[in-house]
Amino acid sequence: KLCLLLKPIEHRLQSIQKQNYVLIDNAYNSSEAGFKNTVDLLLMIKKYRIFITPGLIDVLDAYEVHKQLIQYATYACDEIVLVGKRNRKAMEDGLKELDFIMYRYVDTMEEALRYIDTIDKEDFVVCIENDIDKVLMNHVN
Repeated sequence: KLCLLLKPIEHRLQSIQKQNYVLIDNAYNSSEAGFKNTVDLLLMIKKYRIFITPGLIDVLDAYEVHKQLIQYATYACDEIVLVGKRNRKAMEDGLKELDFIMYRYVDTMEEALRYIDTIDKEDFVVCIENDIDKVLMNHVN
């Protein structure tokens, strides 16, 4: 019974019900293992799945890591939104290599979320995997 009283930790696989979708906020996560675990979780969800990510903070210049991680994400995601410019090339190359065409890129997380609000679907899932805060984004872009 005590477990039922526990509240999720903010930004760590936090599920938030929105009007027409569920947001899985995993913005605090920034490891390769965590990234893959989130993708594995999404694979179990049988709804339209949108994955939003800027990549990982602690391996900003790791081209191959980002390329492989985003390719892993394609197995569980119907659409991917790449945020920021820092890791965009590696992730976009990974998506192109697999002929995954359901992606777009935006400059900010706010822009990504505005895009989500324009989607004309019911009952879908959006996952934010890692979110570089505005201060850090200003220094790495």
